[in-house]
Amino acid sequence: MAAIEQAIITWIHLVAAAIWVGGSLFIGIVFSPLLKTMTNSIEERMQIMIRVGRRFNKVAVPSLIILMATGLYTSHA
Repeated sequence: MAAIEQAIITWIHLVAAAIWVGGSLFIGIVFSPLLKTMTNSIEERMQIMIRVGRRFNKVAVPSLIILMATGLYTSHA
């Protein structure tokens, strides 16, 4: 495998990891505690978290698939 090809695949892998891990950490560490200050209603918090989770999944699932594919490709090469 050419060095430039390996560098591009590694870069794609790292970007996908940053999106997946960074987004998950943001939701868990920043957004979830912030919800407690926004509303006292548990039902309303759950609805907001479900909406945010669904929107994040539109980015997170493809990132995870790319992460696995580039990881498998790199380990095979």
